Order: sequence, then structure tokens, then C-alpha cells
Amino acid sequence: MDNIVETADCLIVIGTALATSYAARIVGNFLVEEKPVIEINLEPCVQVGHTYHVVGKSEEVLPKMFASYHQKLAIPAQQSVNVNTQKTTMKPPT
Repeated sequence: MDNIVETADCLIVIGTALATSYAARIVGNFLVEEKPVIEINLEPCVQVGHTYHVVGKSEEVLPKMFASYHQKLAIPAQQSVNVNTQKTTMKPPT
């Protein structure tokens, strides 16, 4: 699991309450390393660290995010839409 944190620039968490210890541990490791976490969820649950909340249904949000990403890379996409995000910056508990 340490390789995931070492090799990734950020983590995208989609539609989970982090109820399993494995998922919570992965997110926790990213927060400890102060790497961004992008959470796509109807009810965000990650409330610490460099966390960007995208509130909405994943089936609606993800196509918009990828279309916007492809537009920035100049890769043809079917549509491009701005995605509204909320940023929360707090330190993880020690």
C-alpha cells in the first residue's frame, strides 16, 4: 500500500463512507503525506487534509470531470462542463 502513496500524485475517492479499514487506511496515508484527496460523494466524509469535495452522483460528476480534463489536454471529448468543487483544508488529527 505504501507504493500507492509514493507513486500517486493524488487520490480520487468515489461514493464511499470509508467504512472498511482498508479504504480508510489508504485515504489516511494520503492525508498524512499531505497529498490531495478528491472525494466524489453525495455526503462527503473526508473532513481533513487537502481534500476537494465534489458533491454529486458519480454517474453525473465523472463524465463532466473527464470531459473537462480532455478539453484541457486538447483531446476531443463529447462535452466539456465545469465541475464545482468545495475545498477543505485542515490538518489531520495527531
